[in-house]
Amino acid sequence: MASFFKNDKRNALLLWMFSYVFLFSLRLTNSPMSEDALYYWSIKHFIDTGVVQFHPLIAPTFFLQFFYGLAFVKLFGLGFAVLQAATILVAGATVPLFYIFLRRFFSSTQALAGALVLLSNPIFVYLSHSFLTDIYALFFILAAALFGHRAIATRSDRDLLICSVFSIAGFYVRQWALAIVGGVFLYYLLQRRRELDIRKIAIMLVIPLLAVTPWLYWAQAHSLVRLQYHLPQLGLNIAGNLLRPLYFLSLMFLPFSLVFLYNMRAKWKRVASARIAGFVAVALLAVWYAQRIVAGKGLWFGVNILNQQGLGQIMVLHPVAVKDLVTIHASLKAALFPGALWIPVVALSFVALFFLAVSVYTERKNSEMSPLLFMAAAYALAVIPSALTIDRYFLVMMALLVPFVLKRAVTLKHWRPLMGVAVVLMAFWGWVGTYDYQSWNEAKWDVARELINSGVDPKVIEFYGELGLLYDSCMDGHGVCSYRVTLNPNDGTVVASKDYLQPWGNIGNRIYGVKLPPA
Repeated sequence: MASFFKNDKRNALLLWMFSYVFLFSLRLTNSPMSEDALYYWSIKHFIDTGVVQFHPLIAPTFFLQFFYGLAFVKLFGLGFAVLQAATILVAGATVPLFYIFLRRFFSSTQALAGALVLLSNPIFVYLSHSFLTDIYALFFILAAALFGHRAIATRSDRDLLICSVFSIAGFYVRQWALAIVGGVFLYYLLQRRRELDIRKIAIMLVIPLLAVTPWLYWAQAHSLVRLQYHLPQLGLNIAGNLLRPLYFLSLMFLPFSLVFLYNMRAKWKRVASARIAGFVAVALLAVWYAQRIVAGKGLWFGVNILNQQGLGQIMVLHPVAVKDLVTIHASLKAALFPGALWIPVVALSFVALFFLAVSVYTERKNSEMSPLLFMAAAYALAVIPSALTIDRYFLVMMALLVPFVLKRAVTLKHWRPLMGVAVVLMAFWGWVGTYDYQSWNEAKWDVARELINSGVDPKVIEFYGELGLLYDSCMDGHGVCSYRVTLNPNDGTVVASKDYLQPWGNIGNRIYGVKLPPA
């Protein structure tokens, strides 16, 4: 498929346009999504002072994204909606890039199906409407993986250099992007050591190390606390981090579950050891679910993906609830989907993970696929030792492993309609979940803004969210909280309120701004 760049321009363009239609069909909101306020703060600080300074709690490197976002703000004005639109433009370009990446392995129809798996992923839909670093890093990582794979296939130092450049560019959004060129280096070290000459070593090691040195100086000079959650950890934390990716990936690969379930008895090539790999993965996932149930944490799809409560970081509106499991259930937003939905979802996730493990094990020695396994392994080695691993970090892993599962899926009966149904359901899940989170989030912020506009000092508002990142908050020890944004009107005297409307048009919750009684 050496000519796929020329032959597939039309398909890539149509996919690009469709991605924008789908993503822009969700409204832009002028409120921070997840941790957007951290990144917004850095841009606002530069506009106000002319000084490049990142918020000390920012973990990613962020540089390229900072200047990209700053350019948008200079053109269209400062606002969360402007930064969300900037991200959607990158997200829309990432989908056809993934299509081009998949065309190295599949026909145009098959590659299109794989690209739609990414577009319909609820994490992808949600993150596309934020100013977090994940979408930007994913774009550079996929570009690096594309040219890294080409470099291995064609033995081209030019493609290897382009892979290194994209990895470095991705590093200046999020550090883990450098793992892609690291994975290519591991492949050469273990599979083609005789070809590992001075030029290749310079491209894959020396140039990246020199390129990241300025950031190391920057981080040290500014005494940034950016690595507090991302330092390597030892002990039981690592055991949990090894299980957590299986949990996330089992749900990310749900679009393939219907195909595999329908063809469960199909006599496609599958060795006994591959089945063992599948059963081991399923057993480990069962351990994860058992741990969640025993700990009373519920069967949630991580931090940023759909759970019974909806999509996104569903923060409680009462800080006591974080420490008190009795309070937490009364303080959560209204459920978007019934909890019973998790019975078929969890069942299908086990099917998806089984065939993911079988597919990866079966194709692990395939010369065309194995370089992707080295890239995925290098990325996992960079992420898993971290003290904090959440679902959105493994969107990269999903993208790198899709070719393994898709290769197996397209050999089965009725894969097109079954995957089509699954992709539509996932897209609906992501669209509705993102809409719901936007509505919930906007209602919280509207109540906080109403308090501020009425003359309340934002520093005295107890707001479980990002208000404290934009102002010195009483929740961080700056004074005493005298107002609260909450779900409970009995917390104090109600002075503001806003209904959170779910996508179905019904009222999910009423959110209140209350004046707290004297301590």
